[in-house]
Amino acid sequence: MAITMAKIGELTDAPVLELRGLSSDIKPTEFYEGYPILTGSAFLEIDTGTVFFYNAEAQIWIEQ
Repeated sequence: MAITMAKIGELTDAPVLELRGLSSDIKPTEFYEGYPILTGSAFLEIDTGTVFFYNAEAQIWIEQ
């Protein structure tokens, strides 16, 4: 399955993304389809229910 973007911010200058995909998908870093992945962006693994938040400075996804 491919990763899908569920949301792009709340009409702000710097939107956070909400991404969804499988646990086997490689979580993107820095950009997704031309959008920057900012700190606070979320990734939901739809097959496990696990949520990750992005730390842009360290360029890592942190499991919650």
